[in-house]
Amino acid sequence: MKRHFQSNDLFDNEIANNTPRVLVFTATSWPFIARGIPPDSKSVIVSNKQIAALTPAARKVGVSLGDKVQSVKARSSELEFIEIDVQFDLREFEKIVGIMEQFCPEVEVFSPSSCGFDMRGPTKYFGGEATLLNQITTALAKDDNGIDPVSKKWTIKSPRRYFRSSVLETFDHSHQELDPCKGGWYFLGIGEGIFSARLASQYGVAIKPGMTKEFLAGFPIEIFGTSQDIDTLKGSGVERVCDVTEIPRRLLIDRFGSFGKKIYNLGTGMDSSSITQRPSTELPAIRIEFDPPAYLAETIVFSMRSQVEQLFCNLAEQGLYPLRIRVIFETESAEVISRIWSSDIPISTTFLLNWSRWQLEAWTQPKAVALRESPSSGVILCDITILETSTSPSVQLDLYSVSIYPQEKVLHSIERAKAKLKQGEVRVPKKTSGRSFKDQFQLVLWQTGLFDEKETADTLDSPWPGKLPEPAPSVVFDPLIPIDVLDRNGLQVGVNGMGEFSKTPEFVVANSVFDGRKQIKQVLGPWQTTQRWWDNTSYRRLARAQVVSEDGVAMVILIENSKWFLEAVYD
Repeated sequence: MKRHFQSNDLFDNEIANNTPRVLVFTATSWPFIARGIPPDSKSVIVSNKQIAALTPAARKVGVSLGDKVQSVKARSSELEFIEIDVQFDLREFEKIVGIMEQFCPEVEVFSPSSCGFDMRGPTKYFGGEATLLNQITTALAKDDNGIDPVSKKWTIKSPRRYFRSSVLETFDHSHQELDPCKGGWYFLGIGEGIFSARLASQYGVAIKPGMTKEFLAGFPIEIFGTSQDIDTLKGSGVERVCDVTEIPRRLLIDRFGSFGKKIYNLGTGMDSSSITQRPSTELPAIRIEFDPPAYLAETIVFSMRSQVEQLFCNLAEQGLYPLRIRVIFETESAEVISRIWSSDIPISTTFLLNWSRWQLEAWTQPKAVALRESPSSGVILCDITILETSTSPSVQLDLYSVSIYPQEKVLHSIERAKAKLKQGEVRVPKKTSGRSFKDQFQLVLWQTGLFDEKETADTLDSPWPGKLPEPAPSVVFDPLIPIDVLDRNGLQVGVNGMGEFSKTPEFVVANSVFDGRKQIKQVLGPWQTTQRWWDNTSYRRLARAQVVSEDGVAMVILIENSKWFLEAVYD
């Protein structure tokens, strides 16, 4: 008989018995609520030229998440397009964090629409979970909490359920108009550990103690993220979480390593991310002192940078990447603000400093958040403690933290590359203004705020006579590819001083790019351009044309000094 050995993990029993109850707040429509946009407004949030979020009214028009902006504009002219601004959303979300800090001094922020805290202390202080929920619901419903009244008009629909009502906690709310977990424009979720609590907050439910495994059983395994390992499991017939937990834990660990162990533990309700398994003195941490005391957030963050970078470099040398970080600021008067920043993508120096700046500004600026008192003296120290790390720089368990902010994932990827390479080694293409396609993009050193639309809008709108219209080509060659443009007799075609072809172009020959010559089906141009006529050293006179071949290849060609070049190709 085949025998499967049980795990001997020293911490498993401790995790199972000590995983705390966690409360999570989620407002899926926060990008609109933060801007005071009502649900009957036909508005969409745009990220990377795709629809990242939309109002119910926009959905009725036929718009869906992930749609291309260009195709949506062609279908409807009624929509309002709003460019995503994660920094604005997070600053506005401080209002919610301020409310939550009335019930727990240390709030964990997961995204610009979700936060939570460990319920062990607050539950005892407020006399039970039901009382705590009722008081939070009351605080969120107050008119003086800084939330725009238009948010009260939002009604959130929870996604499809994969669990039975028998696994949920029920509260006596006969004297209330609303379920204490559901406030109309937000949901509150309670579970054992961060993972299950965040999932429960998508539905506005509280999981009964000890019922996490039953709650998660019916969910598809995609709740653990998307990766090759998930694809392998699905290819083996593992579709739901209960299928994962039925596999012997030892086999999962042997096949998938730490990932297999993690998804098995989460699926059975053992969430180690919410507890500290070792003394705090053994956790990677730094203390930064400010002498004299600092008052401005920018000054404090600037002073933190070098030590934070050193902390992250030391972790990277050990092959560790931070996922959860506690940041504590203390003033001369012993006033303290503590915050835990969580991410399913490894946190970089730049992002931690940005988050710390928002944390400070919400605390130190007068009336930044009406419910929080400003400190009476300057900041004298900052404690930064790494609470959880990953051994992989890639995305792990990418659930909801930036699910509606795909641009944020790209920025995190760039920051991870910057952390692994030397300072100044990461360059990214930035759109600029120019006549040619090559001039419209430049490789520049990466820095936060590089792609701020407000900074570049005026420059990008500058007129450039002779510039080809949109859409831009998908491939731009640098250097240009020498080619031949021939007539039907195989003779070279030129462009005269009047901007006209000397012969009718019939073929494009670019052997280094295409197999064989391309027969031209359609030609637009040529358009003559004289560049920098005032400078003898950089003076250029050329002509461009757009051509489409018989097999559907669209390209931009140019002639300069009687020589033809392939400049770009359209996808």
